[in-house]
Amino acid sequence: MQRTVFFQQVVGAVTSLMTGIESVVVACSGGPDSVFLAHVIREIFDKNFILLYLDHGLRPVEHERRLVQQLGDAWGIPTIVQRIDVAEFMATHTCSAETAGHHLRRESFLKIATQNNISAVLTGHHSDDSIETFLMKWFRGAQSGLLGLQAAIQLSEKVTLMRPLLAYRKKDIEDALVEMNIVYCMDPTNADTAIKRNWIRHDVLPHFKKMVPDIDQKLEQLLHHLHLQSRWIEDSIAPLMKNLVIGATQASFPLELLQNQSQERVSYLLYRICQQVYARWEDGYTDVHVEATHIALMTGCIFQEKGKINLPLNRFFVIQKKEVLIYFLNGDKG
Repeated sequence: MQRTVFFQQVVGAVTSLMTGIESVVVACSGGPDSVFLAHVIREIFDKNFILLYLDHGLRPVEHERRLVQQLGDAWGIPTIVQRIDVAEFMATHTCSAETAGHHLRRESFLKIATQNNISAVLTGHHSDDSIETFLMKWFRGAQSGLLGLQAAIQLSEKVTLMRPLLAYRKKDIEDALVEMNIVYCMDPTNADTAIKRNWIRHDVLPHFKKMVPDIDQKLEQLLHHLHLQSRWIEDSIAPLMKNLVIGATQASFPLELLQNQSQERVSYLLYRICQQVYARWEDGYTDVHVEATHIALMTGCIFQEKGKINLPLNRFFVIQKKEVLIYFLNGDKG
């Protein structure tokens, strides 16, 4: 295989990221980004990694599964094929296919890595994916998390989800694949603009580029600064978050600690409290769409020292006198 200059640059950069890691799981859908990543990882780890293909059960995928299996067979490495039930999760949690897939993929990543005693799972997300994610959250009115995608996320104490291609553009990846004659599959649903991410990719961003040709670079710079600010905020609230107590059916946080903060800081703390509580009660499922309206209502309750708010997934927020003071009642589980 003829290696392009771009491919060799990526191999060098990813090699540095993999320092101290002995083996990885590569999530490979058969699409251009994950196939490119699989080739990069083969250069670094030779045969000491696993390919993982996840069938979401939403459309025919035999050609994609076959391509991933052929890669594994040609390289002499293990290939794991798993089915995740996105439709069932959507029905149970009243969420989109993207949200359901996001949660179930992470669940599978952690399980496969743990079973094989591997500390890192890699995905092929790139810079374009991060920009699209940022815009999706912004359009949804998200209160926090407007950071695009993160380069690394702890799935557990021992397993990290890593996105080593986040610094690279989709076009550069696809151009390299063509130059190196590497075969990949194209998901036909990527052209469906009824799906919000595709609408942003095919309609919104091209429209922006007509007015601001370098919009991609400007959004990348914005995301970089947002990440820096987020790190500072998370460090500043870490001592306060240690006071959050999450039990089997309720969680509590001292009201006084919130009342001593500015309204803006209270809003952010409430968002992070909700995120942590839902992650614990919903097995890591954090995309529960606690929106600006919920946060505003809860913030009002804090300073009035009374009130009850309905939250997503049949959860409730209440103020109980001046004792251990904020409760998330588990109510009817699920």
